[in-house]
Amino acid sequence: MAEVHNKLPIPPKEVLYDLYVVQGLTLKKCLSFLETSSEITLRKWLRYYNIPVRNPNRLRSLEYRLGLSELELKEKIEFMYFRQNMSKNKIAKALGVTSTIISRRMEKFGIKSYPPEKAKSIFGSGPYAARWNGGVAYGTNGYRLIAMHDDPRADARGYVYEHRLVMEQHLGRYLSSDEVVHHINGNKLDNRIENLQVLTNSEHVKLHAQINRAKKNQGVI
Repeated sequence: MAEVHNKLPIPPKEVLYDLYVVQGLTLKKCLSFLETSSEITLRKWLRYYNIPVRNPNRLRSLEYRLGLSELELKEKIEFMYFRQNMSKNKIAKALGVTSTIISRRMEKFGIKSYPPEKAKSIFGSGPYAARWNGGVAYGTNGYRLIAMHDDPRADARGYVYEHRLVMEQHLGRYLSSDEVVHHINGNKLDNRIENLQVLTNSEHVKLHAQINRAKKNQGVI
């Protein structure tokens, strides 16, 4: 063992790294293998070798347990609340925490809750709730839109493209900005899930180029 400032001999870095990092033992459990019973001393040893000391609060956090970043957790809660119409109690049950934790996370992330009466109306309905059957509009591009004014992904008018909404409900997550929902049969209003396909922007461009070449060869265009 090495010595630092003529104090208690320090275990080799490999030993501490194996116990604390590789095996993932707590500081308390590491002590049973070392020549000290002081967590303070052990922390000093870890700092001496530049081995980061884990934050116990972080390890107990919801983000850590789910393997998500704060942004990913925010989007997950938003999706469950706004798209899957799950109440805070149902979200908490699904994630294995209390509803208080979900309420605090929503407040921290700036996710606005529905007023009590509206929440009762939404969460007391079927899987798509009343919001799914809200106002319908049609864009100049030929796609159908659904009114979802409280949804964080809604446009300035409070609408969401129906085909993206259907796919997101199917996947159980938001689509990224690079994901496009393609209508397989070419009918922009046929939003059955079996007629929808998720592609990247580049894949979508290539696919439509192939379709246009095929139509041209057939004399359709």
